[in-house]
Amino acid sequence: MVKETSTSKLLLLKKENELSSFIRSKYGVNLFLAEITGRRWSYITGRDNVNAISFLFYERIRLDRHFGIVAEGWQRIPDEKKDEFISVFKKMVEEYGKG
Repeated sequence: MVKETSTSKLLLLKKENELSSFIRSKYGVNLFLAEITGRRWSYITGRDNVNAISFLFYERIRLDRHFGIVAEGWQRIPDEKKDEFISVFKKMVEEYGKG
């Protein structure tokens, strides 16, 4: 059986990739969108050609019950920008993550 991806989830992935690309180019931070199920964070999307190091060394940022961002180098972003980016990611998940 093939698992289909809803239109809203595709839009979430597109929007996340756009913002993540901007953050990577401006601050050198790699971000990965994860779906959260209990204690498990499952990779959904993000930069493909990252060194294969453990996600244990990355910072996890919970956006809601079902989605979060895993960040490598999050400390490179100024605090006021972190809050702004988290707010934008939360709005994206709220708007497009219902699929």
